[in-house]
Order: sequence, then C-alpha cells, then structure tokens
Amino acid sequence: MKKILITSELDDKTHEVLAKRFTVALRGRAAGESAFLSENIMIEAINDFEPEILVISADKISRAIIESTNSLRLIVVTRGNPVNVDLVACKERGIMVSYTPARNANCVAELVIAMMICSARNLFQASEAIKDGTAAIKSKASVVDKGNDVIWSDPELKVMPYIRFRGFDIQGKILGLIGLGSIGRKTATKAIALGMKAVVFDPYVPEEEISKIGASCVSLERLLSESDFVSLHAGVNKETEKMIGLEELLQMKSSAYLINTARGALVDHDALYEVLKSKRIAGAAVDVFYYEPIAMDDSFLKLDNFIITPHIGGASTDVITHHSEMALESILAYCSDNEIPHKAF
Repeated sequence: MKKILITSELDDKTHEVLAKRFTVALRGRAAGESAFLSENIMIEAINDFEPEILVISADKISRAIIESTNSLRLIVVTRGNPVNVDLVACKERGIMVSYTPARNANCVAELVIAMMICSARNLFQASEAIKDGTAAIKSKASVVDKGNDVIWSDPELKVMPYIRFRGFDIQGKILGLIGLGSIGRKTATKAIALGMKAVVFDPYVPEEEISKIGASCVSLERLLSESDFVSLHAGVNKETEKMIGLEELLQMKSSAYLINTARGALVDHDALYEVLKSKRIAGAAVDVFYYEPIAMDDSFLKLDNFIITPHIGGASTDVITHHSEMALESILAYCSDNEIPHKAF
C-alpha cells in the first residue's frame, strides 16, 4: 500500500477513504496540533515515514525538504495556490504538485459582503458601544418598557443609538473590485444580487468576461473615484505590492470604505492609517494586514473607523470539505495513472 503523510485538515469522509486504501500517517494540524511543521520537523517526519504522497496546507516545503527525500512523488496542497512550495525544486526532482483552487472562494466572498454590511450599518461599533457601556444603562431595574418594540432612549444615553449608529443601505451602492479571480467573481455576483452595481479593474480579464457576470469594466482611477466600497482581490507581485497608496486612497470618495480580504501587502499601511485618522475616507475593513498577527499596541487598533479580523476569510468547515474532495480527486487520479487535476506545472 502506498504511504501518505497528511499535515492538512481533511474531512472525516476523506480520511475514511484514504485509510482503506493507503498507509496513512498524521502530523501537524491533521493530528490536532495548532502549529505548522517547521522545516526540520517536516524533514524528520518525511524521512521517518517515507511517504510517496504528501498532503499539506500552509506548511512550507523548501528546497531543503525536497532534496532530503527520495520517496515523494506527489504533493497535494489544500490551498488556492501552492505559494508555500518550492515548485522549481519539485520540478527538478520529478515531484508532481497539485492544489485546490477556489476552495474558499464562496467563503471569502461572503466575508466581503459581511464587511460591507457591517461597515454600512456600524455593527461592530454598535456592539462595542453596548459592551463598553456608552450605549447601555447601568441597571435593567430602571427599564420600564420590558420586551416592547421601542427605540432605545434613556437619560443615561447621551445620544440615541438609533441616531448615533445610523448607517446606509448597500442596495444601489457601487462596489469596485480590483482583481476578478474566483473570489472577486463570486463577490460581484453576490453584490449584484443584493442590488449593488459592480465595477471591475483587472487588466488581465477580457471586458466580455466582466460583462457576463453583470459588472462593468473601468479604469482604476474611475473605480476609485466612483465606488462606495473598494474591495481588493489581487495577488501580490512587483506590480501590485502597495498598489493602494496615498495617491489612490485620496482618489476615493470621503464616504467610501476600503475592504481587503486578499493580502496585506497590496496596501501602503502608513498611507491608510493617515487617511483613516484624518477621516479622509469613511473607513476600512480588513482580514489581512501587513504584519500578521497584529500587535495589541498597533495604532490602527485605536481608530474607530477601522475593522480587522484575524485572517479568517477561509475559516469555514465547508472549505475543509471542498479542499478535501479536490485533494482526494488528485490522489486517486495519481494512483490510477490518470491526469491529475489542478497541477501546478
């Protein structure tokens, strides 16, 4: 039986199939550990077990790891892109690499929609105001209208929450998407279904493809100046690193919000801090940051118009199911000498 070393989270169904057909070893997150395997531990695990197939998520597979083994023939990466694997070294050693594109596209797209709604309706700020006491009263004993449909109003509340946290509908607003990969497409489709207008800047996607999903192809300058929400969906390279700098941020409407669930390096964070602090734009909601994890003393956390989540865009049990099915498909194709789907090269 072929040996498979698994360090990625997979669903129970996939584990059952693999256990019946292969000799399986679990390490790292597959074994319930929270951390990814270091280079030395990965080398040790591979050399001890000598797997033919390795299934990983975000564990880094360096040239040193590749050159330390003669057993590996296939690496399956349960991510949208195998950026954590040295593909050149794999190709030199004849090791095939497959991955699981778009496995979290719907999940991240839903987070973008959630961030827009939370920003538009001030939901995070309203919740925090209740918890810190500025939108709550000292004792429930003084409440007269118990269980009735009333607008919160009390002498203890300096400003009625109904007025303090008044936002706006996202229906009829413009969503500008910078990049139209799998996540961008799903985000655009969901936004349009909610009554929004979607405009797209992506020089690598033909205009007719953009039109097919009901969006409009525009220049970056027009997108920035017209959008109520600017959502980033690009990869990071020399061309896109810090593509949203001070000049771009100042082109946005003062009522607009920046949404980033892609990569922190797309944004010049010094410039973003300045425009948020001066309220030059209405706010920003991000799931990714230039430094991750963010430090508790970071100045961004003192801003009342900045929302951050800890890189949880793909944190859905459905994502595990999606990438498990795709990983199993690649493994079974390899074992049957069939064409492996989603090969990296």
